[in-house]
Order: sequence, then structure tokens, then C-alpha cells
Amino acid sequence: MKKTAGITIGVFLFLVSVYTGSRAATVALTESNELPNGPAYATVELEAADEQCVLMSVSVNQDELQSEQAGFGIQRFGFNYPGEDELEIEFDDDDDGNWNITVNGSESFGPFGTYTYDLAGDGNSRQNPLEIIVCGDDEDLSVDDFIYPNEDYYYFSVHIAGFDELPGSDGENVTSAYFAAPEEPTLIELAMFIAVPGVNKVRLFWGTDDETDNAGFNIYRADAEAGEYARINTDMIPAQGTSSTYSFVDEQAGDMKTYYYKLEDVDVYGNSTLHGPVNATPSIIYLLLDLFFELF
Repeated sequence: MKKTAGITIGVFLFLVSVYTGSRAATVALTESNELPNGPAYATVELEAADEQCVLMSVSVNQDELQSEQAGFGIQRFGFNYPGEDELEIEFDDDDDGNWNITVNGSESFGPFGTYTYDLAGDGNSRQNPLEIIVCGDDEDLSVDDFIYPNEDYYYFSVHIAGFDELPGSDGENVTSAYFAAPEEPTLIELAMFIAVPGVNKVRLFWGTDDETDNAGFNIYRADAEAGEYARINTDMIPAQGTSSTYSFVDEQAGDMKTYYYKLEDVDVYGNSTLHGPVNATPSIIYLLLDLFFELF
């Protein structure tokens, strides 16, 4: 039995697909200078790209702000950074030449440490989503470094322009507005996310080092890494708290086909973040792995 278990563990370590998670944050921008406060008009997602860089992705909630105009999108974005290290900012877009970067610039929601805006002003360079990579020269950066309010207690600010007319707070129709995040983002520190192949099944395991206001998790599956992911769990997998481990078995996976999985964490406010993907290819050759999990 010990020899069989040792062989099985070796096969397990060789075959599993592992996503090593990092601290991530998702925040909804719910406060507006023109429209009524309340819904999530946009979201900001932050995730560590490497030890010195953080990826920021800003997306418009098009259930709330709709438009078919070519110039619809994000025109300005502000965030804070309390450190002394000089930041390097790259735009994940070929059209970044029309974007300007300034310090302590903003409107409506106070000054932000770093403020980026569309310099062209004609709407052609507005983006949705707006994705930027922020790196430090001499110090390692983490998501926590940017969870920092300005003097008016706002964490992020976004100006969105070119949406369909909506009645503003004063009764006049508006097509552009500022939106801000007045609350601290939800933080999930994912330690790992693993896919283990079996016979006509895939076992998924994940663990967290930290959870703040986490409601639970969902599993999404696709037939290709860049394919369309569909939720496969019927009910949300409830959160257990800080430093927890979880598992889910996809019983609908067929042998000799590769499946890709993403893990979604959902906070108590409805914000969510996707992690992964990981992949696995079920086959009869993984019978020993099935026996290993049944026995141990």
C-alpha cells in the first residue's frame, strides 16, 4: 500500500495543473457626481502581475451604462499610492500614446496620487476595459499598496463618457459622469487553485490565505483556454472564513478531452474576481488517482 501511495503521489504531482494565486481586490464604483448613487457603475480589479507590478483593470458595467457610440468608454482613472517609490505605468493597449499621466490631479472626488486621462479629447482613445500595469523601480508592489484612500476617503475615481442619456440627479439628462469608490475593496488572497484529472471527472482544489467579506465561490468551465466559460456548480460554494481549503468535483467531464476551469470569488456586495485558468484531461489511466482520493 505504501508503494502504491508513493507512486500515486508522484503521478499526482506530475500531472496536476496548478494556479498559484496571489492577493486580488475587486471594488465597485457606486458614487456619482451626476447620477444617483447606488448601483455598481464600474468595477476596478487589481491583481499582482509579479513581485514588482500590479495589473489594474477598470470595466464599465454596461447593464447600468449602455451605449452603441464609438466614443463610449473610460476617459479618466485615478488611484492612490502612499509609497515613496517612483511608479512606472504601462497601458495594455496599442493606443496608449494618447493617455497622459499626472500626479494629484482629479475632479469631483478630490486629488488622487496618480491620475491618467485621455489627452486626445475626441473620444477615439477612450477604453473599456482600461488595463494598466503599475510597476515599482526599487520596491516590490502588492495589491495592498493601492488600497489607500485620498483625503476625501475615496479609493478610486473613473470618468466615463459617451453613454446613452440618463436622467441626472438634477433632472437633466447626462451622457458622462464621474464615479468613485467610497468603500474599501474586498480582498481575497488565493493560495492555490489545482485541477486533478480522474476517470470521467476532474477534481478541483483551492485554498485561501485570507478572505475579507467573502460570500463564496463559483466554478466556470470551458473547452478552450480562451473559450466561453460557463458556470457548472448549481449553488454557490459558501465561504468558510480566513485560511480555508475547498474542493469541487466535476462529474460531467468526459475522458480524453481537456477542460479549462476558472474560480470566481464573490463578496457580500456582489463584486466578483476570476482566478485561473487551470486545466485537466480525464482518462482511464488516472484510475490510481481516483483510488488514492477514495482511500486517503
